[in-house]
Amino acid sequence: MKLAFSSVLALSAALVLGTAGCKKQSATANSTTQLDAPTQAVAAATAAPLPAQQINDALAAYKKGNLLDSVTQLQQIKQSTPMTGAQLLDLNRSINDVMNDLYARAAKGDAQAQQAIEAYKNTHHH
Repeated sequence: MKLAFSSVLALSAALVLGTAGCKKQSATANSTTQLDAPTQAVAAATAAPLPAQQINDALAAYKKGNLLDSVTQLQQIKQSTPMTGAQLLDLNRSINDVMNDLYARAAKGDAQAQQAIEAYKNTHHH
C-alpha cells in the first residue's frame, strides 16, 4: 500500500510541476506578445506623422506665406486623420486662428488670402 501511495504522490507532484511549467511558459509567451504590441504601435505611429506634427507643418507653411497650401493641409488633416478630442480641439483652434488672420489680410486687399479663403469655403462645405 505504501508503494501505491508513493507512486500516486510522485505522479501528482509530476503533474503539478508539469502544469506549473506550462503556465510559466504560457505566461512568458504572453508577456513577449504584450511587449511586441507597444513596439508595433510605435512603428505605426512613426509611419504616419502625428496630428500635432501635421498641424505644426501646416502652420509653418502658413508662416512662410504658403497660405493656400496651409489651409488645404489643415482641411486634409481634419478630414482624414484620426484624432482624440484634444487633438481635434487643437486643430480647430489652429484653423480658427488661420482663418481669422486670413480674413484680416483679405480685408486689407491681400489677394492670396482671398484665394485661400475661397479654397477653404470650397473644401469646408463639400
